[in-house]
Amino acid sequence: MADLTIQNGEVGTTITLDAECDISGASRYYIRYRRPDGTEGEWEGSLSGTEEVVYTTHAGDIAMICSEAGTEIWELELKVVYAAGAIYPSAVKTMEVLNSI
Repeated sequence: MADLTIQNGEVGTTITLDAECDISGASRYYIRYRRPDGTEGEWEGSLSGTEEVVYTTHAGDIAMICSEAGTEIWELELKVVYAAGAIYPSAVKTMEVLNSI
């Protein structure tokens, strides 16, 4: 079962990833994603509280490649960058993208 579920083409939905520790001292927060065909990208996130990073989807962010089953599983990973340049990744989460009818 996926950690998150979202609809194909969904706009304005908040994706939240929890670092499970205080990351408030970092200078940059972003979410890396990998689609089923291997293409990768990233979304710039914002700190929410001291441990979570949020990103609100825009048009074109959630676009399925092609899925006969009507669903795709994407991998998401929170990346936290500190001023000295150190980058700390979180555990990889999965997001199920459901096809719209």
